[in-house]
Amino acid sequence: MFRLEASYSPLFERLAATDKPMVLLRGGSSSTKTYSMSQLMAEWLMTGTCGDHGDYDIEGVFSVVRKYNATLKKSVMRDFETVLKKMEVWTISPDEGDDNHYPTGEFVEEKMGSAWDFIEYEKSQQSMRYGGRVVEFFGADDEQKVRGARRDYLYCNEANELKFKSEYHQLNLRTRKRVFMDFNPDDEESWLNKEIEQKRCGKDGDCALIVSTYHDNPFLEDRVINEIERLEEIDPNLWKIYGLGEYGRKMGVVFPKWVQLDEEDLKDAELLGYGLDFGYTNDPTSLIAVYRLNNEFIYHELIYETGLTNQDIADRMHYLKVDRNLPIIADSAEPKSIEEISREGWFILPTLKGADSISNGINLVKQGKISVTSSSINLKAELKKYIWLVDKYGEQTNRPIDRFNHAIDALRYFVMWNYHEQKEGNIAFL
Repeated sequence: MFRLEASYSPLFERLAATDKPMVLLRGGSSSTKTYSMSQLMAEWLMTGTCGDHGDYDIEGVFSVVRKYNATLKKSVMRDFETVLKKMEVWTISPDEGDDNHYPTGEFVEEKMGSAWDFIEYEKSQQSMRYGGRVVEFFGADDEQKVRGARRDYLYCNEANELKFKSEYHQLNLRTRKRVFMDFNPDDEESWLNKEIEQKRCGKDGDCALIVSTYHDNPFLEDRVINEIERLEEIDPNLWKIYGLGEYGRKMGVVFPKWVQLDEEDLKDAELLGYGLDFGYTNDPTSLIAVYRLNNEFIYHELIYETGLTNQDIADRMHYLKVDRNLPIIADSAEPKSIEEISREGWFILPTLKGADSISNGINLVKQGKISVTSSSINLKAELKKYIWLVDKYGEQTNRPIDRFNHAIDALRYFVMWNYHEQKEGNIAFL
């Protein structure tokens, strides 16, 4: 007999209290949707109960699905592993006494380690097992698994990325007990709103709706809170979506057309160089590798991290085997950083800006096909969120928001430099 001990989020408590066969988690940024679901799944894996009202499962399968398998390892799989490592396992046994003491009739508890110590991690199968229960992870880009074996529970992470009929519907049909879905409400016209929230949570009543915001996250750093609250001044629509967890309007996205490629495609591509955008406390440093395939650019995210010094950046690039002979095009506003990294042996150059460099750079990027590798999580997120500013009358302007653009700026620096070098006849890339 054992018990589990963890610092549970407020959202987990609300999740555990629901007894509906379908649960919709609509929330803003950093509201612990994924983390709370990971805690719920960890409880089920270790105890066999899925919430306060769930059945006891001696065996079963809990499937975790996202649009692309490549994004699972850097998102929900990472959270789930963290939860298991933080969750303590305590054994509970009767006090049997010893040679000098008689049994008291009470129970004795002993800490046995973390839940992670008890599970079997089958890396090749992307699954974690305890006894007869399994939590498995796969992407909806694997059609065989979408239309494959049945499961007991289903968790669709970032469910708004899934297609309603060919992906979500097929997964739902093969789920015996309960379905969980989470998402940011960035489009009031999405199927999650029309087909699930309005019909199932509203009309049919067989779906529980749980709305969460960053206020539901007691573990959130002040820096992140400040960044979220800044949205209220930057853009009311973004504040509704990511601050309040309310439905927003699908605004004018700066880069509406882009495609996703597997990293396997890079095997046939030529690496041309890199774009680097410096950050530190509030903004992440972003390094994007730029490849060429069939006369088109492919962008691949390498670094996207806050708190990096210039030495940290150089160390990361050394670890990632960034080619020292290829150009790294960086923000020209950081000459000191460029010089320090250059002294570490990297071929790093400042980008060329000039008047209206942001608009001109955006137009240059748009001139070609925009292809992004599936593992470039943060770059893909920026491409979805980088929108045109609106004026006080709600009309779209020709200026983008100065937000969700760190990886985009990095690739823009390289494209602008490449265009100038080609124009001058120095290179013949594109």
